[in-house]
This record gives sequence, structure tokens and C-alpha cells, in this order.
Amino acid sequence: MNKKDLLSKLAQMYEEHGENTRPILFPSDISRQDVEALSKEILSILDNYNINIDKRELEKLSKEIAEGYLFELEVDKLINKTFEEIKKKENLDENVTLDKFIEDKEGWEIFVKYLKETNKRWEKILEKEPKNLEKYGTFIMFQAAQSLRLMREYAKFIKDPSEIEKDAINSIKSEKVFNELILSLIKMKKDKNQAQIVQKVAQTEEDFTEFVISTIKEIDSKVEIEENELDKIKQYTDALKYKLITVFKNAKYLSQEKIESIERLKQDLIKDAVELDLNDTLKDAIGHAIKLKVEIRNSIEFLNQEIEKMKKLLSYVNKETEEKEEKSGPTIDEMSLQEISEKLKEASKEGSNRVDTIYRPIEIANLYRIIHREEKLKDLNKYITYSWIYNVKTFKTTKRKLSEILLKLMKKESIELEKSV
Repeated sequence: MNKKDLLSKLAQMYEEHGENTRPILFPSDISRQDVEALSKEILSILDNYNINIDKRELEKLSKEIAEGYLFELEVDKLINKTFEEIKKKENLDENVTLDKFIEDKEGWEIFVKYLKETNKRWEKILEKEPKNLEKYGTFIMFQAAQSLRLMREYAKFIKDPSEIEKDAINSIKSEKVFNELILSLIKMKKDKNQAQIVQKVAQTEEDFTEFVISTIKEIDSKVEIEENELDKIKQYTDALKYKLITVFKNAKYLSQEKIESIERLKQDLIKDAVELDLNDTLKDAIGHAIKLKVEIRNSIEFLNQEIEKMKKLLSYVNKETEEKEEKSGPTIDEMSLQEISEKLKEASKEGSNRVDTIYRPIEIANLYRIIHREEKLKDLNKYITYSWIYNVKTFKTTKRKLSEILLKLMKKESIELEKSV
């Protein structure tokens, strides 16, 4: 074999090796050495502060944070690489930025198309859709798509920052409006005269939808923000500002307008951070990271249980009998309006706490607000933040998939019930 043939053979072997080398598609593909090294760095930073959290818990958490952070870096790399490919192949203007491109409907469709094409190139080495749906939610392609969706969704707040506080106020009001709506409908159901009026007004599904919307508008016009809720609105506002900073963290191809807007949000967040205690703020941020995993796990477990219940229900021959056997506690008809109101408030509070933990983490926003006072916390804040947004995207993807499964089962159950009537 001459020199030319030898070089050709080596090039062929290199190409074949490259094709068979698995890219980073899931967090488990990240080098364990890198995860361990970053985990040790996180623990060494925490050793300097008094946060009083079990050491074994911290060791486990530090690895989860490290893995989430390193994987999120890979997600941003994939987005940037794909955008570079699009600009080249679609002959885009060199000055076109990622945020402006995906805000345009045509640009968004092009980006999604390219992500799908990238996915096809990995089909040979990508296993079939994982049976473990939590792993399904961590797939890098879905993570990249969620990152882009968040950028599109939150662009409105960058264009009009006054919408940030409005959104926080609406978050508070919507919880109260929803509770009042449910209570109002139950009250009408209990009152025979009111029930008859509703039946006359809402004889079709469209009529009932219109009736509910008008009821919501009426309730909303009467609901006011109370003084004791002002602090919560401030927290929601700060948390949303930090979420915007996080959503637009991948600044390589952002427009100057977005970069300047994000910088203003950063300055706005740190201006009133004097009152925050350093150790308490850090402890809260670490505590949030622990609580976040619990809330996400519980939410996914709840959906899994609902799916299993629906599968079980579909397997019963006598559904009605089985449903009666499974009922526990008083029904709505057996409860007073006061009891129902208390149950609604309790459920609303639990739901609000869950949403706050997953989507509105004031603890992480507060950690960011104090990092300018403590240089050592700068990197830790970044690790925790990247890990949080990775977990949120995983949850959103997994939840959507589980909800689709549950909805299909519910439709199937509805059809089975109609057949049995």
C-alpha cells in the first residue's frame, strides 16, 4: 500500500469513527469526569458559607446541578450551530440575529425544519423513543426547541417591560378569579332556580363557553389586589425579570436591542438587594434546588397515577360499580359552600406554591441580586440558574407528553361509555 492509499484509508477510518461517535444527546452522555470536577467545585464554594444542609444531600444536589449546567451549555451550542448553518444555507443577511429570526413566523418554521434535519442525522445512533418519559424530556432536540419557544414567548416582555408587572398582577388575580368561578358554578348547581336559568342560557357547548367567559369577566372586574398581596406581586415581578435574563442567556446571536434590555433588567434587580442576608439567600437558593426536584417528581408522578387510573378504568367491565367503590369522602353535593370554599383555597395555595417553585423561583432571583457583593458566588449562581432552566424545560416536555397520553385515554374512555349507554 503506497502513501496515498494509506492516507486515504486513514481518512476513511476517521470518517467512519466520527459517524459512530455518539454526540451529546442526553445528560448521561456528558463526561462523568466533567460532572465530578464541577460538582467538587460547587461543594468547595458552598464550604465557605453557613447553609446548614445535610452534606450527603449537597453532594447529590451538586452533581445534579453540574449535569444540568453542562448539558444546558450543549443545548446552547446546538442552537448556535444550527443558526450558523441556517444563515449559510439560506443566504441570510450577516446581520440577522437569532431572536429576530425566530420571532418571525417563517424564520421559526425554518429553524424547526433544520432541527428536525439535524435529528435525522442522528437516527442511526439514537435509540427509539425512550420508555422512560423523564429521559424523553431531556433529549437535546426537545431542549433546544423549548429554549427557542421560551425566547419567542417572552419577547413581548422585552418589547414592553410594563407587561412584566401586569403579568405578575394577573397571576395573583387569576387564582382568585378561578376560585370564585368554580364556587359560583357550584352555587348555581346547588340552587335549582339558578341551575334552570343556566340550562336555558347555555343549551349548547358554545353557549356554555360564552356563559363561562362572561362570568369570568364579571368576576374579574370585581376582584381587587389587596395590600397584603403587594409583596407577592413584587416577588413575581422580580422572578419574571430573572426568568427573562435566563431565557435570553445565550447571547452569542442576540440583537443589541435584546442585550441592552437584559442589561437593564440586571441593573434593576440588583439596585435594592442591600437588605438581603448573604447566608440566608444562599441557603434559600440551595433549598429551592432541592424543592424543585421534589415538586417536578411529584407533578410527574401525579400524571402517571392518573394515566394508570384511566387504564384501569378502561379495563373494567362494570365501570359505574367500580367508580362507586373507589369514591372516598363526601361529594360536592354533600358539602356546604363554606367547606367547598376552604377546599378550593387549600388546593389553590398548593397549586400556587408548586407553580412558584417551578416557574417563579424568587430564591434564584435573590441569589443573583447579591452576587455583585460576593465574587465567589458568581459562578455558583450561573450553575444553579442553568440547571434550573434545564429542569423546567424537561418538565414542560415530559408534562406535555404525559398529558397527551392522558387525553387520548380520556377520549377512549368517553367513547367506551357512550357505547355502553
